[in-house]
Amino acid sequence: MDENASSHSDDFVVNGKTERGHEAVLHASKIIAGTVFDLITSETLIKDIKLEFKEQKSKMASY
Repeated sequence: MDENASSHSDDFVVNGKTERGHEAVLHASKIIAGTVFDLITSETLIKDIKLEFKEQKSKMASY
C-alpha cells in the first residue's frame, strides 16, 4: 500500500482488513497503552508536559 494513501481511501480500507493491518493496530494500541501507563504512574510527567506545552504555546504566540 502507498504510505501516502488517504485513510479514507478504498486501498486503506482493503489493507486494514489484512493480518498485517490487524498487527499494526495491535502494535499502535500497545504504544498508546504504554504511554498512558507512564502518565498515570509518574508523579511529575503530566506536570512536566503541561509546563512544556505552556512554554511552547507562548513561543508560538510570539510569531
